[in-house]
Amino acid sequence: MAEVSQKFKEYRNKRNLRVEDAARELGVSRASFYKYEAKKYVPRIEVLRRAHRKWGMTFTYADFVLDNEFFESQTKEPGPLKEEQIPLPFIEALRSEDIEILAVVPRKPNAVELKLRISFAS
Repeated sequence: MAEVSQKFKEYRNKRNLRVEDAARELGVSRASFYKYEAKKYVPRIEVLRRAHRKWGMTFTYADFVLDNEFFESQTKEPGPLKEEQIPLPFIEALRSEDIEILAVVPRKPNAVELKLRISFAS
């Protein structure tokens, strides 16, 4: 997500913001913001959501566009059961230690709802 670094730098420079001010607007530490700009750290989805809402930024990851539709679809509470498959073009890069199962909820016969946390290493 090198574009995150570039977009954060461009936004900050256009508005003559100090790193401290930009970090405060996103609710992160100054050190984390430096790491985002240096491509050493990938922001959590919550940080990208804040950048989208406060700064109007849209991001892409692989073939996915992280825009208003994406961020609005992300909720903290589990939604209704959706019987669909989500293509993950980056699945080859995942390791078992990148996936944490947070909850397993039995649904209709032969189905479960999974709540997962997937970490993407840079």
